Amino acid sequence: MSPDATPQLLQERVPGQAVLETLMAVQSRVPGRSWLKRLLGASPLGPESMPWYKGALGEIAVGRILAGLGPEWLVLHAVPVGAGSSDIDTCWWGRREFSP
Repeated sequence: MSPDATPQLLQERVPGQAVLETLMAVQSRVPGRSWLKRLLGASPLGPESMPWYKGALGEIAVGRILAGLGPEWLVLHAVPVGAGSSDIDTCWWGRREFSP
């Protein structure tokens, strides 16, 4: 998460949020495709962006699976850890007996 971003409640974070934020930052430095590359269907993602994109797809897929657990489970995504940009991809707890 960027240091100037507005703090969020953990329950508001979406699957892959931290990875998507990094992907956007990395991709913003990639020059646009030429008209010929667009015509030929070249990916708009730069080589540095592709691992972040694949990671985001994986975290989103896990999020969809965990969304089916039911209301007795608390699922948190992209939980920040420490002062840097590290995060825990997904945490989940069963038998939730408290209100968020």
